[in-house]
Formats: sequence, C-alpha cells, structure tokens
Amino acid sequence: MDFRAVYPSASKLKYIAQTLAKIASEIPFTANENGLTVKVLSPDKTTMIILTLPSLAFEEYECSKEVAFIVSADEFNRTVKRGSRNDMLELTLE
Repeated sequence: MDFRAVYPSASKLKYIAQTLAKIASEIPFTANENGLTVKVLSPDKTTMIILTLPSLAFEEYECSKEVAFIVSADEFNRTVKRGSRNDMLELTLE
C-alpha cells in the first residue's frame, strides 16, 4: 500500500470539499511522509487554494513514497457530505 490516511471527523472536511468543488472539477492530491497537500487553481486563474494537512492531523497516516492522485471534485464532495460527526474518512491508494 502506497498511501493510507484516516481523518477522525469526516464532517469537518465538508466545508473544504464544498469550496474545492466550487472552483475546480478535479482535485489533485499529493501525499508524502509529511502530510497531504492540495493545490488547485480555478479555470479563470483568479482563485488558488493551497491546502496542507500535516500527517499529525490524521488518526492514522502511512505513506511509503510520494504519490500524486486526482479525484473528481464532485465525487469527493458527495462522499464527504455523507459523513456525520462521528464518521471517519479513510483515503487509500494502492
């Protein structure tokens, strides 16, 4: 497994996911031993979001090498919206 992260409160990511979905159709993630990073530029190049979640922000975090992956912003937003206050979000890349 190249990457695995468990975020303790899925509902806290709702606002982040909504914001990302408003400005981009795809979300490029980069994961390394230090944490998870997202850098998104809007299509009209007026808005840029740089989000860094350090590895300590996750309940569990494993990253054997630096990996990059792209997720549909709408799918990510829909998935995170389903989470309640007590749900965890697990991201895995093999």
